[in-house]
Parts: sequence; C-alpha cells; structure tokens
Amino acid sequence: MIRLRYTVDFLRLVWITALIHNEVLVYWISAGICHHYGYGVNQSYNNRDNIMIIADPQMTDDLSYDRPWILLQITKFLSGQYIRRNYKQLRWTANPSEVFIIGDLMDHGRDWDDAKYQKEVIRFHSLFGNTDHLHYMAGNHDIGFGDGIRPEIVDRFQEYFGPTSYIVNTQSGYSFIVLDTVSMSSSDPIIQKHGFDILNTVLPENPRILLTHVPLYRPPNTQCGSLRQHPNVIVNNKGYQYQNMISPDLSTLILDAIKPIAVYSGDDHDYCRVYHGSNRTIETTVPTFSMSQGLKYPGLVFLDVSEQPFKSKLCLLPDEVSLLFIYGYIFIFSLFILIVAHIILGMKSRRNYFQLSSEELGKPVNSQHPLLGISSLFYSIRDVAVVVIITYVLCTVIY
Repeated sequence: MIRLRYTVDFLRLVWITALIHNEVLVYWISAGICHHYGYGVNQSYNNRDNIMIIADPQMTDDLSYDRPWILLQITKFLSGQYIRRNYKQLRWTANPSEVFIIGDLMDHGRDWDDAKYQKEVIRFHSLFGNTDHLHYMAGNHDIGFGDGIRPEIVDRFQEYFGPTSYIVNTQSGYSFIVLDTVSMSSSDPIIQKHGFDILNTVLPENPRILLTHVPLYRPPNTQCGSLRQHPNVIVNNKGYQYQNMISPDLSTLILDAIKPIAVYSGDDHDYCRVYHGSNRTIETTVPTFSMSQGLKYPGLVFLDVSEQPFKSKLCLLPDEVSLLFIYGYIFIFSLFILIVAHIILGMKSRRNYFQLSSEELGKPVNSQHPLLGISSLFYSIRDVAVVVIITYVLCTVIY
C-alpha cells in the first residue's frame, strides 16, 4: 500500500504540473515572448506608444456549432477563457497605449434579439473588460455585410460599442482611421453614410494608418507570405452576409482618399501581408484571436508608433487544442499506471490469500480479497481526481 500511495502522489504531481503549465504559465510565456522579442534588449513597451490590434475574437455562442448542448457549453467556456487569459496577460505585460478590436466581436451578434444581445455584450465585456483606450470596429458577424445590413442592427451596435467609423490620434503623432467598410459596401446611402463621411472630412496631416474589417481588394493569387498558416492566398469568395474582399472600386477610392502608410484588416482569420498600388502600401491581415476559428496558432499584431518609421510585429498565441490533447494523454497514462499498479498489488494479494491460511499462521490473514481490487482502483482514481479538480478550479479562479 505504501508503493501505491507513492504512485498516486506521483500522478498528482504530474497533473498539478500540467495544469499549472497549461492554465497559467503558457499564457505568461506567450505574452513575455511577444513583449520582448523584436524590439531590442534595452527597449520596453512600457515606455513606448504601442498599439495592440486584435481581430475576430468572434465570441462563441449558442448558434456557433451544431453540437450537443453540453459540448457547446464546454466550447463556449474554453474559448472564452482562452480569450480572457490571453488578453489579460498581454495587457498586463505589454501595457498598450491603445487597443483596437477590428470586427467580429461576436459570432452571431447580427442575429440576436435585443434581450439576448444585451446578455452577450455583458459576456463580451467579461472577457475584455470595458476600459479606456479600447476601441471597437463592426464586422460582418456583428452587423452583416453590404445590402444585408439593417439600420437598426447598426444602431444597436453603436449604442453598446460606439461609432463604426472614427479617427484616433496617438500621442506620438499617428492617426488611425477606423473605417466601416462592411457598411460602405452597401448600396443604401443611409447605411453608407458614416463611412463616407470620414472620407469626405478633412483628415489629419499626421501619418495615417487605416483599419478595415474586410481586407482590401488584391489581384487573384496574390501571395500572403510565409507566416500564413493556411493556403497562401485569400480567395475572393462571397455569400450570405460575407465577402472576403472589399470591391476593387471601393478599395481604390479608400486608398486614394486616405493615403495610408499602412493598412490592417481582419475577417480572414489568418495572417496575410500584401502590397497595394504604386506606393507599395502594406496591408497586414491580422489572425483571429480565438482558438475556435480554425487556426492552430491564433494571434494579434503590435505596433510601436513611438517613432518613425513605426514598427509592426506578429505575436502568436498558444495552441490550445494541443494543450487539451495533453490532458487526454495524461489521463490515459494515469489510468494505465493505476491499473498496472493494482494488478501487481492484486497478484500479491491473491498469492497471500490462497497460499496462506489462518490455521497455518494461527491467526487471521491480513490480506486483501481479490474482489476488493476494483474498488481500490476506483479509490485511487478518486484520490488523483480530487487534486486535479481542486487545482483546475484554483487556476480558473485565480487566473
């Protein structure tokens, strides 16, 4: 029994180590790498004008997947926890001066009635908070796309998240032009109005950086670069309430009017870097911030705009699916170890039980009956599981 106790304690230690790593340390390490890599040893974000750009958190909801209810609730919990932990750690580590979430805040924001939408907004703010210097953009999952947009859905988005098109000036002299290109793709002048008002206003003389949810048009088969995780092009498909690129005419109009030094977009869920026009304006498509949108390594982009030229870098987030598989492997390993340990213990008990007798020893045999081995196995599983559950709950509550 002493050796069995050692086995149980060993498995407890394995689980505690895995849980602390997967539920806490992996986010701390990821944020630390993002914070320090690429800007020089003696430079710190904390003393710089740095911008965090997040795309497509697309908060999982009750309509996201056709799954049994319990599996869908687990998916909602895990994907929300992934967003919350990464965002919390990145804000604490990098201390960004401004944060932009460039569309698709929710997965089905455009489809909910007002009561459900209000509940989803509360859940969204539980993941990201509702702090100063946090700016939002409307995506097609929030309000629809083009002629599929209804004015009341846009009004509702603006009630909770502010205007869909606006300008943010940074301390260091850059201007971020947030443009609601999904509404500008509509043929309805009322829907278009806010976006085109930005184009028709007097823009700041500062260097301008354009933020658009849907990527600008580029010729077919334009390569996205080596950092992309999926096939290396964005295909110009369209369908119900989506279009993978803004139309060529609207893209040209926007670039000519704003004359940005750089463009950042979302919607595609994967990284892409292309050049537009004779000025070679760089457009970077930011990967999704969610673990549930088909990307092995979600990510975000940081900009250092404290000087000219500004600097941009991609940060990748942990592969949460692989971390969940680790738990599966440890579970199988734990079960195997406990079964083997109890088989060995049972064999020794049976040998003692059948080979010895109370008459031979002159006293009762203190030996386990073979049928008691199964219940002992369940007790050992329970002893490990209790520690696992307590550790996981503590990690979830504290972090």
